Amino acid sequence: MLTEFLEKMLELKRPETVEIDGRTYSTLGLTAVKDPFPEGIEIHTLTGLASYINDHAADLPPADQLLLCVDSPTKVILASHGCGKFNQRRHCAISTVLPDEFPFGRYLPQEEFVIALMTRFVRDKMVDDIMSVAGNLSADSSLVIEDDGVSQRLNVKSGISRKSEVVVENPVTLRPYRTFVEVDQPECQLVLRFKKDREGVPQCALFEADGGLWKNKAAENIAAWLKTNVPGVSVLA
Repeated sequence: MLTEFLEKMLELKRPETVEIDGRTYSTLGLTAVKDPFPEGIEIHTLTGLASYINDHAADLPPADQLLLCVDSPTKVILASHGCGKFNQRRHCAISTVLPDEFPFGRYLPQEEFVIALMTRFVRDKMVDDIMSVAGNLSADSSLVIEDDGVSQRLNVKSGISRKSEVVVENPVTLRPYRTFVEVDQPECQLVLRFKKDREGVPQCALFEADGGLWKNKAAENIAAWLKTNVPGVSVLA
């Protein structure tokens, strides 16, 4: 008796498909049974994405039915126009990059800060100027910081004879690596700050100060690169 009851319950719960206006639905909540698509190719450079589109046209819909969508400074999606009964978009390829970003908003020891500055920013005069200031700070330096809320005045004394005064104006304009390497890294406004920890060791930090406007510029740079290197495919940014 119990066995028959369980079999009947399972039979009632077993999904079936029905046709409504030429479309296929499941009886469980009438979930649409959509056309299967192959998974999108995963790529990690813009160059690889352009090569895939240009060299494998036979595996893709026609160029006029493709869209290159700049989803973020680190992600580009190659999608098709809507197709099939459910007007589905196929994600043919996805290109992502994971840059080793600078730890903004966090105070770092002098040596760690200088190394991060050298390796995670486009090298220019501003980077060199900041390195010259941060590089002269050390645990055995006498550091006096005067702060007016905008700029900081640093009196640095090393040993018994050398003493210098440095004024750090804010904000500073730098170009951190945080989008695809094929495009120009966008400039951004950053606030440079110094302080001493409880042991008196100098620490340095950079705080973002442009409200994320760099993301718009990064999207523009990516879109311009794609339009040049993947002609015939629409680009949205």
